[in-house]
Amino acid sequence: MSDKISEDDIIEELDPSIIDDKGTIYDRIIVDFWATKMHGATIGVRREDQRRAQSRQYTKGMEVRGEVEFQGKDKGKEWTIAFNEDTWDVDDESKLRSRFKDKKEAKMNRRIIIKTFTKLDDKKGGRWTGTLESSLIDSMSLSIGTRKPLPVFKVVLPGDKFVYNIYRNHTLAGQRYMFYIIDEKTKEFRYFEIESEMFAIGEDFRVEDCATGKQVAYVDGKVIDIGGKWEIKFKDKNLAGNPTFRQILILFACLSKFLDDVNDSVKDLYKAITKKKYKFRPDAFELSLYKNPRMRR
Repeated sequence: MSDKISEDDIIEELDPSIIDDKGTIYDRIIVDFWATKMHGATIGVRREDQRRAQSRQYTKGMEVRGEVEFQGKDKGKEWTIAFNEDTWDVDDESKLRSRFKDKKEAKMNRRIIIKTFTKLDDKKGGRWTGTLESSLIDSMSLSIGTRKPLPVFKVVLPGDKFVYNIYRNHTLAGQRYMFYIIDEKTKEFRYFEIESEMFAIGEDFRVEDCATGKQVAYVDGKVIDIGGKWEIKFKDKNLAGNPTFRQILILFACLSKFLDDVNDSVKDLYKAITKKKYKFRPDAFELSLYKNPRMRR
């Protein structure tokens, strides 16, 4: 039902351009979802086979849905955005519907999984560059503890030893999400808030450094785009050149298209567990994220 991320993937699928990219400052990064699935980059069985051959992270349930465009010194750099239909779609013929008794139960158990890959036509194209997926286990732990439905997301990056979390916080109005990055050399944690703009026309988010309270980036949603488009602008040059910070924001921008639906699903599951005594059973692949790494397998 999901994608198993192994240690081999984390190490072997590292795209060298991410390391070479460290310190590169981009003027803007544009996350663009297509209006429909029938886009030129998605058509053709051979195309899908090529993607699977390049990365084990491009599994059978993945579907290319958009692209990431980097604008700055390295002009023309592009990634593709892939979305796992098997863990999200609840149509009658979907895999989730075959697992659960009805559409309502399938909907509250669905998980968002979004991945980015280098463009297939590049010299070393089709390589995995990052994954964001919702964690129903952590979402329910946080929700039950705070008495409010709050989703949690996991971010896994190739070549990175750490798993990063994005949490939604309880607010009286709007949406606020928290995440952190870790300096591998100093082991320093830095914490950031992503807060929705209350009176913005589109789905816009301010990104602030929790230690200083200063805005370090902005995720600007474009309401006129049918598929969904977000523009990431950086206000801190050091963070703009940090691949981990940059990739977390790219994946969050990808997630923005689905945030309302994700929040609704978490809310429904939370209510079912707390009020209807529903027995929640997460899928095996989500459980694999929680296995003790020190235990001999």
